Amino acid sequence: MSFDGNDDVQEAVIAEIRNFKDDILGNNIKGDGAIPHFGKINIKMSENAKNALAAATRNHLSEVIKNKMPSDEQTKEILDYISDVQTGLIKYRRKTFTELAEKYKAFSHLFDNQIIRAFVISRKYFDIEKFKNFLAYIKVLNLDFMNILEYSSNGNEFVSQDDFLGYINERIMFSSQIKQIIEENPDEKDLYSNYLLEMTYLSLDKFSRNRLLISEIITAPCFQQFLEMDRPQSPCSFNSYRNQMQNFNKLSDDQGLIPLANFKYACDRTFSNAFCTRLFEYSVTYDGCLDFSGYLHISTTIERPEEFSQMYFRILDVDGDGIFGPSDLLYFYEGMCDEIGKISVSFDTLLQEVLDNMSAHQVGVTYQEFESSGNISWLIDILSNIEEFKVYVGA
Repeated sequence: MSFDGNDDVQEAVIAEIRNFKDDILGNNIKGDGAIPHFGKINIKMSENAKNALAAATRNHLSEVIKNKMPSDEQTKEILDYISDVQTGLIKYRRKTFTELAEKYKAFSHLFDNQIIRAFVISRKYFDIEKFKNFLAYIKVLNLDFMNILEYSSNGNEFVSQDDFLGYINERIMFSSQIKQIIEENPDEKDLYSNYLLEMTYLSLDKFSRNRLLISEIITAPCFQQFLEMDRPQSPCSFNSYRNQMQNFNKLSDDQGLIPLANFKYACDRTFSNAFCTRLFEYSVTYDGCLDFSGYLHISTTIERPEEFSQMYFRILDVDGDGIFGPSDLLYFYEGMCDEIGKISVSFDTLLQEVLDNMSAHQVGVTYQEFESSGNISWLIDILSNIEEFKVYVGA
């Protein structure tokens, strides 16, 4: 994608297009028809249009991203072919896009009916301005896709953890600011790279398959944060990494590892001994201690367990039978009773409330019930955090 001007201007333009992502892909469409950055459209988007846009994003984006993209001149030709009015709404004619698909066969994926329908309002009008910005964003995504594709060990649209780490190691050196910091602190490069891997690839690989679609990575919010690593407030900035490292160092021993006893007061909470033990059993440890990567995996997920539901279900499923049942709950209940003494809430009362909040259909919670309950954070909070459990039981 070419822009007039120097590299800084080009990067600024690309960054701005990336920032439009949610709006361009329809994720921020409000019920009154207001679309941030694009103002207010005259006709509300129908539910069908919203659903079509969501479907286009979900089902077709990966196919669109990896295909050939039109040049800037060809993009102008395409938009002129649709209409000489390149702003606002125009009359929708499906025939126009059928003709475009035939005329520009190399880019026919851009005129797929599912894609085009995403920009049709009330079956009569086509939002050409939004489509124009969609094309700009897709072309930026295509650049991201091709850059990461170079690191795919299989040469296809999937990358492994090691593949993406290679991309990270190269990408961070493109930032003059971070490059200077790393050159002054070379021993921190690997630590920072692993931090970025945790914040991006590993946060998306929730089932530990070590195989992610490039399109899944580059359309995720964490990838946008990764690209904004120069911004101090970004979760992927060197400042954010340093803050996490300082928290880690406060808890680690002389070997640079966190023993279980020290982790009890990590992540701005007081972990129960029982939950701490299960966290360490689940995590990769060294002589029973966490390294920096292990610490990051917990500290970056504990505040959003619903996004890592499988991980936290496995932690709760003490006996490993695939059901969070009475014996599993009793493990945590008795452990916390040992720490805080006698409590007023009986085990049976807690069990019934857990079953109700998880919408369980038996005396035990399946993973499917756990995932769809909407109460994962509630359960993790009271079973992991002694202070939250005290509030719950009135201790």
